[in-house]
Amino acid sequence: MLLATPTKQTPLLQPQLPPECPICHDMKFIIPVTNGVSERAVPCRCYEDVLTAQRERVLLQNGPHAFAGASCLPPGLQRMTFQTFVAVNRNQSVAQAQCQEFVRNPQGWLLLTGKSGSGKTHLAAAVANARLAQHQPISFTNTADLLDAIRSTYDSHTYDETFRTICNSPLLVLEDMGHENRTPWSQEKLYQLLSHRSLHQLALVMTTAYEVARLDNRIAGQIVNNPDCKIYPL
Repeated sequence: MLLATPTKQTPLLQPQLPPECPICHDMKFIIPVTNGVSERAVPCRCYEDVLTAQRERVLLQNGPHAFAGASCLPPGLQRMTFQTFVAVNRNQSVAQAQCQEFVRNPQGWLLLTGKSGSGKTHLAAAVANARLAQHQPISFTNTADLLDAIRSTYDSHTYDETFRTICNSPLLVLEDMGHENRTPWSQEKLYQLLSHRSLHQLALVMTTAYEVARLDNRIAGQIVNNPDCKIYPL
């Protein structure tokens, strides 16, 4: 007698849909190759719009310290507004008026210079607070802290994205330029940051306790050679 043995059913294979992106095959990142050498992975162009939208949401939600995850300026800086600033000399009065005008029309660069206690941080924070009150995205950071944040992502895939986000912030306030550890790497990054913002005409507010001539040569060059940069000594 012959016994019938069950036959194994061959599963039906679902047709595989072609990838939406023919460049990265929906992997979102690509690895450029230059002269046969693979470089760092970068977002594919199909993913750039998504990342741009994410950056804008982060800046709107997290405001000034988007890179630190805070939603507003620290309490000590929140009190630094135009209403609480008391100008005691002509230089401070001129700088205050120009900062208030900058809030109304944030175009170009402002550099506030002066020794400790001259009011430059107060005015820079006042600009940031005023723009936040208008529900506009800004980034406010100490220069040394900013470089540390960039450096901390150096060995990760977020390094390029972090630096690109900082470069493209609609309004960036950089505190205490010149007080950072002046290594070749840090000065190169600052130069790249300033160069990018100059080329793309992105608004920037800076403070420093140094004369411009005492800053790194290339940093100083970006400042003095930018026709849209206004310098106000306090």
